[in-house]
Amino acid sequence: TSPPFLLLSSNKGNTQLPPSPHQSMLLLCSTTFPLLYTAQGANYVASVMNRTAGGLSFLDRQFKLNTREDAEELAKEIEACPDLIYLELRGNTIGIEAGKRIAEALEKHPELKYALWSDLFTGRLKNEIPPILRSMCSSMMRVGTHLTELDLSDNAFGPIGAEGIQDFLCSPSAFDLKTLRLNNNGLGAGGVIIANCLLTAHHNAAAAGKRFALKTFVAGRNRLEDPGAVALARAFKTLGSLEEITIPQNGIRKDGIEALAGSLRFNANLRVINFNDNTCTRNGAMAISFSLGDLAQLEVLDLGDCLCRANGTTAILAVLVSRQFPKLREVNLSGNELPAVVIKHVLSTWQKRLGSTKLRVTNNGFGGEFTDLAEEIEQRGLEEIIDLGNESDDEGTASEEEDDDAEDEMDEEDDADDDHADEEEEEHSVEYEESDEEDNTSRQGSEEEDKGVDKHDLTAALAGLSVHRATPAPAAPPAAAAAAAA
Repeated sequence: TSPPFLLLSSNKGNTQLPPSPHQSMLLLCSTTFPLLYTAQGANYVASVMNRTAGGLSFLDRQFKLNTREDAEELAKEIEACPDLIYLELRGNTIGIEAGKRIAEALEKHPELKYALWSDLFTGRLKNEIPPILRSMCSSMMRVGTHLTELDLSDNAFGPIGAEGIQDFLCSPSAFDLKTLRLNNNGLGAGGVIIANCLLTAHHNAAAAGKRFALKTFVAGRNRLEDPGAVALARAFKTLGSLEEITIPQNGIRKDGIEALAGSLRFNANLRVINFNDNTCTRNGAMAISFSLGDLAQLEVLDLGDCLCRANGTTAILAVLVSRQFPKLREVNLSGNELPAVVIKHVLSTWQKRLGSTKLRVTNNGFGGEFTDLAEEIEQRGLEEIIDLGNESDDEGTASEEEDDDAEDEMDEEDDADDDHADEEEEEHSVEYEESDEEDNTSRQGSEEEDKGVDKHDLTAALAGLSVHRATPAPAAPPAAAAAAAA
């Protein structure tokens, strides 16, 4: 009769912990099997449990559910749970008929808030996935479920996967959505569908006298490219409620980055910006710098491997050291082909203005100055703050004379890319497995842009880094101010 114990897995081995009252209720929902979590799952679901009264996790059970009969036991367990606030199905695989049976079970639980359904379709054909998603989402819509979080990451369902959830995202069941995770799905053109759904949800909620206030959007490794980025930028600008935008490794280039940068200032409560491994170039980085001054709540800025280069990075740093960012914890500017002079000029001001904020600048172009820079950082006592990485990983000093007209060439390449956008989207939707190779190919043209350093502009900018200038921040746009007040 005593409540079961929660079995957690960590690097230190398995430890049985007595449950809190709300954990006891959670565990009583599933007495047939002990809840065994991986380290990642334990931390993630535990964070949800701290905010919820109960739910079920079938994390990494490796169930292969094809038929209704296969799903019967799991469905009955869902139906029997007295308070299904969250349902985690990650690490299993379900087919169309099994999905229908689980969908029926979901109709018993309009109280569901967290649908944690990542890595749910391993081994399934892409055309199987939309019907499964429609079944499960339709059940939630039918009984008036109002989700707070939807996690469909690591399902690799391609553009057609977006079609499986678009009706749900536009429905009242999504009006309370705060977190949408679609990481590693190869959305491609589906990114535009998702963006349009967010806009529709915003307008539908407003018509119903409510506010669609999405806070977290995660969609890394989706081949969004410029069309998806531009569409999402329009949605982000309209919503004005985002606190985290995480979209690394999406093949986004200058035009997409500039559009996204323009949307940032309309989301005054942004805490996390992660554009890692896209292609900002100098112009994209400068566009980002124009919006940073309005983001006083910023905690993490990740522009690693974005090819911001010297001028773009200097523009970013100039804003960071001259404005107030009291919550800033980490800035990642690794892999941006930076010369040592950029970091040398910011050391003193960084220490005075940003205190313990960590700055990662590994894998750059410090070349023969790496050792001198490392020694200066050590002398200032900043070795725990500024991470140079290993000298063996440094990419060496880039030539300042190389490719002076590369930015014009890049613009021409972008125009050519636009002419073939539809063909590329179709190709991407068929061959998702080649994503890493194609993303690298899309960056090759960008490798040539902005290789040289505009000495005049850089010298002026670096001079500004050395002396703190108390420049007042410009007034936030009305939409951003309204979002902050809300």
